[in-house]
Amino acid sequence: MSKVSIILPVKNVERWIEETLSSILQQTYQNWELVIVDDHSQDRTWEILNSYSRKQPDKIQLCRNPGEGIIPALQFALSKCSGRYVTRIDGDDLMPPDRLKLHVEKLISAPNKTIVTGKVQYFHENEVSEGYRKYENWLNERIARDDHFKHIYRECVIASPNWMCFREDLLDHNLFDFLEYPEDYDLVLKWYQNNFEVLSVNDTTLLWREHPDRTSRNSESYQQKAFFELKIKRLIEKEYNKSKRIGVIGKGQKANLCTTILNKFGIPCEQYNDPGKLDELPQRSIDLLLIAVYPEGRISEIESFLSSHGYLLGRNAWFV
Repeated sequence: MSKVSIILPVKNVERWIEETLSSILQQTYQNWELVIVDDHSQDRTWEILNSYSRKQPDKIQLCRNPGEGIIPALQFALSKCSGRYVTRIDGDDLMPPDRLKLHVEKLISAPNKTIVTGKVQYFHENEVSEGYRKYENWLNERIARDDHFKHIYRECVIASPNWMCFREDLLDHNLFDFLEYPEDYDLVLKWYQNNFEVLSVNDTTLLWREHPDRTSRNSESYQQKAFFELKIKRLIEKEYNKSKRIGVIGKGQKANLCTTILNKFGIPCEQYNDPGKLDELPQRSIDLLLIAVYPEGRISEIESFLSSHGYLLGRNAWFV
């Protein structure tokens, strides 16, 4: 049984951290080490963690972040890992008991440059919001369809506390070294840029806590504009060259953000306001099509329509 290194970056999570630690301690796969990096917590987080690490010093490493923020915390944690596999959990989330076992079983016979992920389930002490429930369903649909990278520029297709991969792949490809915020999305984009493959576990492997203090709710680094800046930048790096013409379909905020960011990078594009009038597109003269609308329940219809115009989702047409 190969060792799993669990990376746990934390900041001010005294309300939830004991539940998170309990979910790790109760894993059915027990060959793991936990590398915790505290990002200058100002509550009782360090005190609670210290009590656990003193009881199991052979399993739990507790460190202080030598830098500021989650990216330096992740980088420092990785430098402390010794396991064959690496996974991540956050200090307010929970691992179902078989999480590590299910992920390891997928990786055992997998080639290098493989990421394993599973389904997610949000929970809240009251009620999960409609937006988060939609995202949960969308992520789990990617598992069911096994089409993560086909939708790579729409949303972050792998939940940040719900993946496992080979440690040597993270090191060999310097995947933590040059991350930008939002770092969870950037890591997934870099996996895609480096031609990694995704293997899916058809079970829930993350219980994802929704609460008003989540960093993704409160930091500008995780708001829509930051996501768009990052994904359009990575799209340009991976998909674009100067001989290509780009078209943007849509007339709302997302479409306008796309054209604004492309122009910022000095890349001209043509915007088509009405997503129902693809016939206005000159057949195949637009080489790269960005679709800034997402017609739920009509994806197969849209794919068929795009195909009739010479476009293939995940190759020269992308939802953004």
